[in-house]
Amino acid sequence: VRCVQETVRQQCENAFIMASFLKIHPKIVEVFFPGFEDNKYHDLANKQMRAYGTVISFKVLGGTEEAKQFVKELKFFTCGLSIGGVESLIQIPRLMTHKSLPPAKLDADDITENLIRMSLGIEDIEDLLEDVDQALSKM
Repeated sequence: VRCVQETVRQQCENAFIMASFLKIHPKIVEVFFPGFEDNKYHDLANKQMRAYGTVISFKVLGGTEEAKQFVKELKFFTCGLSIGGVESLIQIPRLMTHKSLPPAKLDADDITENLIRMSLGIEDIEDLLEDVDQALSKM
């Protein structure tokens, strides 16, 4: 149990640092993370959680092609559908997990072409930040 607790603690810390980095990056339009006071779920997260989780959603500047280019350029993130492992994963929901939904439903739920979902693992955060930064620079 102690090992699992330490793993989740590291993942949550990495997620908070990454979300903070993304929030101020010029090629990011919006970041969805309950650890931010301006997030609509922040108060609920404070009541229910000790940390703010390991998953971040964000919108890159542009559309489908820019989102795909960003994901393609990443070296430390694996494109995947599941979350919760110790490795950092990334996906484009509109092209992957939510692909079968009709466009009207995707639009109504704000699942845009430039929306990215990232699950942070336990890798060194500096490596992850550098990887994301270099991938964003190539969009």
